Amino acid sequence: MVVNDGGEDIKDIIDEFSDSRIKYICSEHKGKSHALNVGINFSSGEFIGYLDDDDILYPIHLEVLVKAAIDQGCDFIYDDWYEVCIDEFGREIKRYFEFRNDVSPSMLILKNYINHKCILHRRCLLKKVGLYDEDLDILIDWDMIRRLSFASQPCHIWSVTSEHIQYYTGDVIENRISSLRTKDPDKFKKALERIIKKTCELHANEMELNESISEAMLSFSYYHQFRIGQILHEHEISLNKEKSELISQLQSLNKEKSELISQLRLARYRAQVLDIEIAEIKRSISWKITNKFHNRFIERALPRESKRRRWYDLGLKAMRILANDGFSTLLQEYRSRNAYYCSIAHKESENPENTFRETVMDDFLIQLHSFHRNWGIALEVKRNYEKNVDIVICIHNALDDVKSCLMSVIKYSPHIYTLILVDDGSDEATKSFLQDFALHHDVFLLRNDVARGYTFAANQGLRNSTGKYVILLNSDTIVSADWLDRMLECAESDERIGIVGPLSNTASWQSVPKIESCGDWASNDLPENISIHMMADLIGKYSCRCYPKIPFLNGFCLLIKKELINQIGYFDEDSFGAGYGEENDYCIRARKAQWHLAVSDDVYIYHEQSRSYSDDRRKKLCDRASKILIDKHGIQEVSKGVSECKGNRAMAGIRARADVLWHRHGLLEEGKKLFKGKSLLIILPIMEPTGGAYVIIQEAYALIEMGVRVSLFNLTEHGVKFQQSFPDLRIPVIYGSINEVPLIAADFDAVIATINNSVYWIASLNSSDITLAYYIQDFEPDFYPKGSREYNLAWESYMKIPRIKNVTKTSWNKNKVMSNMGIDCQIIGPSVDIDLFRPRERLHKSNDIFIGAMIRPSTPRRNPRFTLEILEEIKKLYGDKINIITFGCSNDDFLSLNPCRDIPINHMGVLKREWMPHLFNEIDIFVDFSTYQAMGLTALEAMACGSAVIVPRNGGCQDFVKDGINGFLIDTTDRRSCTDALEKLINDEKLRKKMCSQSIIDVCRFPAELAALNMLKAIFI
Repeated sequence: MVVNDGGEDIKDIIDEFSDSRIKYICSEHKGKSHALNVGINFSSGEFIGYLDDDDILYPIHLEVLVKAAIDQGCDFIYDDWYEVCIDEFGREIKRYFEFRNDVSPSMLILKNYINHKCILHRRCLLKKVGLYDEDLDILIDWDMIRRLSFASQPCHIWSVTSEHIQYYTGDVIENRISSLRTKDPDKFKKALERIIKKTCELHANEMELNESISEAMLSFSYYHQFRIGQILHEHEISLNKEKSELISQLQSLNKEKSELISQLRLARYRAQVLDIEIAEIKRSISWKITNKFHNRFIERALPRESKRRRWYDLGLKAMRILANDGFSTLLQEYRSRNAYYCSIAHKESENPENTFRETVMDDFLIQLHSFHRNWGIALEVKRNYEKNVDIVICIHNALDDVKSCLMSVIKYSPHIYTLILVDDGSDEATKSFLQDFALHHDVFLLRNDVARGYTFAANQGLRNSTGKYVILLNSDTIVSADWLDRMLECAESDERIGIVGPLSNTASWQSVPKIESCGDWASNDLPENISIHMMADLIGKYSCRCYPKIPFLNGFCLLIKKELINQIGYFDEDSFGAGYGEENDYCIRARKAQWHLAVSDDVYIYHEQSRSYSDDRRKKLCDRASKILIDKHGIQEVSKGVSECKGNRAMAGIRARADVLWHRHGLLEEGKKLFKGKSLLIILPIMEPTGGAYVIIQEAYALIEMGVRVSLFNLTEHGVKFQQSFPDLRIPVIYGSINEVPLIAADFDAVIATINNSVYWIASLNSSDITLAYYIQDFEPDFYPKGSREYNLAWESYMKIPRIKNVTKTSWNKNKVMSNMGIDCQIIGPSVDIDLFRPRERLHKSNDIFIGAMIRPSTPRRNPRFTLEILEEIKKLYGDKINIITFGCSNDDFLSLNPCRDIPINHMGVLKREWMPHLFNEIDIFVDFSTYQAMGLTALEAMACGSAVIVPRNGGCQDFVKDGINGFLIDTTDRRSCTDALEKLINDEKLRKKMCSQSIIDVCRFPAELAALNMLKAIFI
């Protein structure tokens, strides 16, 4: 009898057997007991056995049991089974006997020792004991086996004929009674109580029953296990957490130790090699001659800082340019320097008080520096143990929500608060619970016998508050770890912040990831695999803690400074006594008193939405409150606030990033599942910071989060400069010589070359088991004059290692390599650090349009002179309506492009990476008039900060710029196309803002985690 308990139809599977002995019965879903009874009622055999869908019976199972039952004349018989443990990947972990012995009825009084599939009994026994108890959801098997054993002494056959499968997820068993105790203790307890109460109904006389119960009480029962489990559960969780932390720390220390030992071993080896090389150099004749010449002639005849020494150094530089780049480049450099020095002399003669630097820096840049001087916020949560905080929770019925809220506050709040509960006329059940809760916790409980409304209840709590801070928290919320400390840190980041609110699933302007849905506020239900506390952890992990300031905060959770309350008073009971609108009124009053309202963007508090009011009642209250608010403050004040909330760039960036949180989390989890334990060595032989290097480093961080061991390799001579360029690098770096690369690579599963010459360094590993890869970020032969040695090396690098796996960022780069070399590449996709590059509060509040561009004369394909000419043309046309900001080269190089210019352009020089997001944050339009861009990282970073971009159609920008939607793709060889696109964005404000908003959303499709996972798949699969 195959009974389908309301599940997916499996008739096709049954039909495949073509066996008339199999009867397939479909039943509506009423639980296991009902399904078993249906099968029994359809059966007709003398003996009945059982099989669950997570069990396996051996072919001899029925033969062994039926033969033994007939031979021994038994009505109830059972044999033995294996417990088989299967992990989440379907692999067997172990098998064992859980219990293998003779069982008496008394042993079964308080605990089951016989597996359900192992039993066989005669049909006639059911007339004595009855069918399965359909009021039980769990422990069904034990209940029946107890009854059968007292009706007929169980007979044990010492033979293994079946298996019971235990499915593990991590260390947790998903299909055992022990897991039910923790998952649903109430259901487990009710089932226990029902079965124990039925003991007196067992098929035995009073004396037998008393003896069995006495014997059973001496054994270790389900009840004992349940009670002990309840007592030890919290201790077990705590100990496991401490154990995990200690193991993690130990693993981290062991990893660090092994890396240091490896580096020390390599350092000693390098030192020996260098000593030998130095000794050989010093013994050479050329060294002795050169050293004597330098010491006796150069240092004496040409002392440092002297004019003669400067000419000597200039001559050496000229010789290097002539040898490397040819006479035309040397001539161009001479003309640029000559024009540059002529311009300086001209400007100094016109106004000797002005320095050169002041010609490219203005007040705006100085203000920007001051505005963002403290932008970096520590990732660690600051523990505000010295603070005095009151938490006020107003309650009106909805007991289940109240319980969840209070338990979360108790569990996740540091002991720096006083809890004030205001019971606003709740029903008897809620009243009784709150009184009991107040007795067992340090709580100040206020009670209104008749409900007065939220506004009155909130003011009651506020008036009884004495702390420096007071938090108004709705009773239908659930808080998570660190919520209080983080909100306090936001409040203390600016002395004029008077009110702080968190992010939430449904909290009007603070909702993430959406604020609207179908014409109403969005509810933002969490995905099935993301819990409330996991969402809160992800919000905290990826937050930049920029604390956006907005005109209105939702009243579901407000942290208010006592100083503000003392200044503006309490909620307006006269106007908003019925509830709704009181927090908006309070926000307007606070702003009029020169206080700021900030969102703590690293805090997520779940909001269930109040059940104290019906939807109709809530709508009527909202409509009434809106009218009163407009009457009190004026339509202009209210509309302006709403408009600012809706258009807040920082909040738009937060919502866009929240929308991909679980996607990024899923990418990391997939990476861990597939590649945890793998190791990568990335060859990165650079000194100066470059865009390509930052991309690689950001993706390496994602690889590490996936459980991959990542190290960088760099040349020893690059070490000092590299560490200065990347002072905060969190990836192990191994320094060595080119010859040492094979030795170092032996400790890794894969080695990745990132520049053409590094391919040659790993070529000797072609015959090894190590996976080799080439991370192609551009078509590098184009960097050098055609036919030069460097060009040929770059060209041949693509074919140097036949089995190497090529990966690249964009389809353009893939096609470029394929069309030139006939070699295929795996595309891993563009990526950008969306946590660093994101919209923030802007310094400039004017309607002026800020246009940005990178000017880098050292990279000819960026068209530096052409770009500057177009910007100057646009500045002449639009004057003070636009501000132009450039960066990317020294002031000397910038002026050498156009030394006699008289157009005001703010040039910021070479910027550190941490400055870039703040510059882009001020820019409305970013232009890149390069001849091509292999990917276009700078434009992607500008988009992430909310800029509309104009980029070359030729290149990889097509992979992330949608022409006319989030930017313009243009022909940068056509001057008219460049100026037309720029003028269109200047003149069309609606289009420009639409593109900026769309950029913020679209860029979040390119997190580093996605490219990192694609890279691992390309390399290892």
